[in-house]
Amino acid sequence: MPQPTDCRPAPPGADAGDVIGDALLRAVRALKGARGSAPVDGPCLGVLHAISTRGPVRPGDVAAEIALDASTVSRHVQSLERLGLVGRERDPADGRAHRVAVTSAGDEALDSARDARRAVLDAALAGWEAADRERLAGLLARLADELTRPSAPAPTGENR
Repeated sequence: MPQPTDCRPAPPGADAGDVIGDALLRAVRALKGARGSAPVDGPCLGVLHAISTRGPVRPGDVAAEIALDASTVSRHVQSLERLGLVGRERDPADGRAHRVAVTSAGDEALDSARDARRAVLDAALAGWEAADRERLAGLLARLADELTRPSAPAPTGENR
């Protein structure tokens, strides 16, 4: 029978928010390279994912959703478009504006990156009991829900 996953206590006097924030940053850095056969890096994958979840969307709306500068998102969208991962169409509500949508090649890139991330996570969690994995998944989903609910504090824009 597998042993329960050890839980490393926070250093004495450490703020739980700091420990959680630092741990999440380390985890994200570890996952950034897991892109499978996707022909783009982590930031472009983040933009591609945001477009995928919203459907045809204006790049400015993507920038607002993921708290990046509009010019940065615009550069990523241009790269994604050159690679055939997104397509551009006129916005039916405003013929002067464009919306972008993920292409089938973009869906394949996202699937490949998702599979690569899953492999990294599966390897990291291989020694964990199923109950611990499920509890972590539930707690992270709950944290993400809390952080992304409309009344959550807005990003300050310091690192855009």
